[in-house]
Amino acid sequence: MRAFAFSAPPSFSRSAAIRGRSVKLRLFEIARIARAKGPLNRDRLQQRYRRLLDTTSRVVGQARRFSKEISDGVKRSADVVQQVALEGLRQELDRMVPLVKRVMYQTRARIFRGNTHVEGKILSVFEPSTEVIRKGKAGKPNEFGKMIKLQEAENQIIVDYEVYAQQPNDSDLLIAAITAHHAKLGRVPRLVATDAGF
Repeated sequence: MRAFAFSAPPSFSRSAAIRGRSVKLRLFEIARIARAKGPLNRDRLQQRYRRLLDTTSRVVGQARRFSKEISDGVKRSADVVQQVALEGLRQELDRMVPLVKRVMYQTRARIFRGNTHVEGKILSVFEPSTEVIRKGKAGKPNEFGKMIKLQEAENQIIVDYEVYAQQPNDSDLLIAAITAHHAKLGRVPRLVATDAGF
């Protein structure tokens, strides 16, 4: 494996560092305001979010310019391996920019318009398919990820499982689970134990 490095112009490195510090500062301020005792100061919170969104918008613009310069050949490397790596970075930017723009849209909707039910909500830019799984338990009302159905037979042997692209209603899963059990083991179970939702 070969190591490589790309040298960015000093102005690029400086602006990236400044924006990184600005984002961290805004996030700390937002967290501090949100945790403060007493009534939430919505004006201060919205002001910090405006600053965060402004900085994020600049970063998105810079990422788009950088991607275009790579595809136009303005930014390139004479080394073939480094050029392949640079193209990989461009593809990653092209994948991330639309996700970040969607997060910015949903942040504006939630913070400035009070809309918490935005279509296609993204909870993680690194795992965009992540969903909120409402558990309804006092200690853990919400979890994040994907719903998985595990189906066990006697002695805790897993006979079937499924990872759902979108969270189904538990009540829709029982008949299919019994059918899967019958198909794999040749008989229906004598006894069934499920979560309450089934």
